[in-house]
Amino acid sequence: MSSSITNRVLILNQDYSALTICSVQRAFLLVFLNKAEMIAEAKGKVLRTINTSFPMPSIIKLNG
Repeated sequence: MSSSITNRVLILNQDYSALTICSVQRAFLLVFLNKAEMIAEAKGKVLRTINTSFPMPSIIKLNG
């Protein structure tokens, strides 16, 4: 059984070079705290809270 939360996210540096791979949870937190911006989202997958759905990141780029 595969959970969508176990997906991995590619992290890019400011110059769009590949930096590392991290968990969806960490990537979402970086985007939510404005430390990174989402470049691509996982098609058909979302992260849900009680009131809101957020697109699941697949590629993010660090801001600073």
